[in-house]
Amino acid sequence: MNWLQAMGIIMLALAALLLVFAGGELLRTGAFVLGSERTVGEVHGYRVSEQSIPFTDPESGRRYYPEIAFEVDGERHEFSAHQGSSSRRFGIGEQVGVAYNPDNVSDARLDSFVGIWGRPMVLLLTSGVFALSGGLPYLRFRRARSRR
Repeated sequence: MNWLQAMGIIMLALAALLLVFAGGELLRTGAFVLGSERTVGEVHGYRVSEQSIPFTDPESGRRYYPEIAFEVDGERHEFSAHQGSSSRRFGIGEQVGVAYNPDNVSDARLDSFVGIWGRPMVLLLTSGVFALSGGLPYLRFRRARSRR
């Protein structure tokens, strides 16, 4: 076994592992969508995350995660969105859609495609990248070996 075949197998194993996580996240998100309720929340601030690489523009690694407050049965609840952006997408005080689990109100998300389905989609896409980057060299090696 050469190093290319070994790397292909490792990448395919990582793709399979990510696919398992993506499947679990898809099931969890599907259950959330089926049981969630919708309301309107208000952006009351941002959580800022610094992830810049040294010697680059300090603004390049800054991510803004909106903090949102909403009410259910007269009780105020708050959450920070899972997906951040490189700029402040919403103004302070802006109204946004919120989806939440009525059995566990702390399980809330922005009511948008990315807000709800973003995590499983990222896992699926990453799994696909690993499968392609590992599978193509592995298949090329297997074909070359079978021609001998």
